[in-house]
Amino acid sequence: MTIHPHVGDLLAEILATAGVEHVFGVPGGQTRPLYDGIFDRRPRIDHVLVRDERSGIYAADGYARASGRLGVCDATVGPGATNLVSGLAEALNSSTPLLAIVADIPRDQEHHRLFGQISQGFRQADTLRPVAKALFRLDDPSTAASTIATAIQTALSGRPGPVVLEIPDDVFAGPVPLQDLPALSTCYPLDRAVAPSDALDRAAALLRAGERPILLVGSGAVWSGAWEEVAQLAEKLAAPVLTSITGKGIISDAHPLSAGVAGVFGRTGANHLLAAADTIFAIGCKLGQLTTFSWRYPRPDQRLIQLDVDSDAISSSAREALVGDARDTLRILLDLLQTEPSRSSWGTTAVAAARDAWQTYNATLATEPGTVDPRDVVDAIAMTIGPDDVLVCDASLVSGWGAAYLPIRQPGRRFMAPRGLAGIGWGGPAALGAQTALGSTGRAIALIGDGAWGYSLAEVETAVRRNLPITFVILNNSSLAWVLHDRRDTGKALSCDFLDTDYAAAATAFGATGIRVGPTDDLETALAAALRSDQSTLLDIKSSRLLSPVLSPPADEP
Repeated sequence: MTIHPHVGDLLAEILATAGVEHVFGVPGGQTRPLYDGIFDRRPRIDHVLVRDERSGIYAADGYARASGRLGVCDATVGPGATNLVSGLAEALNSSTPLLAIVADIPRDQEHHRLFGQISQGFRQADTLRPVAKALFRLDDPSTAASTIATAIQTALSGRPGPVVLEIPDDVFAGPVPLQDLPALSTCYPLDRAVAPSDALDRAAALLRAGERPILLVGSGAVWSGAWEEVAQLAEKLAAPVLTSITGKGIISDAHPLSAGVAGVFGRTGANHLLAAADTIFAIGCKLGQLTTFSWRYPRPDQRLIQLDVDSDAISSSAREALVGDARDTLRILLDLLQTEPSRSSWGTTAVAAARDAWQTYNATLATEPGTVDPRDVVDAIAMTIGPDDVLVCDASLVSGWGAAYLPIRQPGRRFMAPRGLAGIGWGGPAALGAQTALGSTGRAIALIGDGAWGYSLAEVETAVRRNLPITFVILNNSSLAWVLHDRRDTGKALSCDFLDTDYAAAATAFGATGIRVGPTDDLETALAAALRSDQSTLLDIKSSRLLSPVLSPPADEP
């Protein structure tokens, strides 16, 4: 056992020993002990300074999604804490394992908390608790090691999520009684529960009986790493594989049973399959509004089997519920299905027809003169992106463009989008975290609308300072296009438009390479040069104001 001068030093040691290599955030007076502890342990653990606490938690989120490990961020008391709220809510709804370390006022000043009598004081725990999986307050230095360990394990257990560790100023800087360091892992999942055998037997029987089964796969399967199991089950059942936006990447789009993303931001052909299926096996998919067209599916005549690590996520309409880890539960289910061939005969034929329908739909869309089609942007990214690179999309329409149009050549975490809370401004900082996780093995390409870019364009400086070779691709249509599209038919499109801003010039001012791209420029060449560069690059693309990836529900095909 080692004597630590203060709780911040102990916390830094526990994080470093557990394998945490990066903490994202903005320093404050009350968090100095943590920074001192990190400083003394470099390069085992390092701190990434960002321009805003929102960026810190978004970067930690991107890091966690790209690495499959715990993301860690820090914020000081008061305004630092309030800036975490959107990031915590996104991570909670997206089931991203995060540890948010938040300072608080000294314990003996509790009576001065209200109305900011003490500097920066307010009821921050009451603000943070509803948007966190759990909040732990470290009031007793003698329990520091066990409290920190419990917080980390909670973030990584069961359904993962963000955990807040709140530490009062005097505890952070106070002496630490001698205590053992916990043995921790920062990889998700910490354990793999398997669905009960009787439920698995019933699910296998329902799948055998289905004549038109599909697999609808979400991010739970991605977090579980069920790449091979999903493909094997699809092949066993001759079942098309559809995904939610965040389930994208669970299977290669080259696989003959891969039908792409379903729902509002999906593919028309995939939605036709969703409508035509008689059996829907939802795997790690919460059946949210976008994926199901506001819960239009599954219909009462469609059998729903649902597998999720969290029983609270199981739909009341599920004919059979499997509560357990996706990867290990599917392995057992595959063994149960081994003895009998599937009755399904539609499989690859249905997927091929769905792909034809998708191509036909594509041909009907056209952009206005003088602008770049967002589909061409994603096509150029697809032509230049490497096998270990990751596309990070912001919220709003760019999530749809990336989800529907980027082909995934091999299974893996190749695509990320903030569909938990769907707040714009996530993509740029998340790319910082993703590139930090990738290191030299891959590149992060950030696809961001200009409305979202206004939230985080200063993080270009962070990318330059940290030598992160991120390619920022800005779809610049000088508007909030989602709002514009919603209001244009009424003639009341208020507060939708921006000035034509030169974001390439702004990026250059921050030290990056900035390039403006119009319809006559060679986009693919510009992207290829950016991905070959060892520097941060921003492509400011004059894009369509009119095109949208948003789909309407298909006519039901029983």
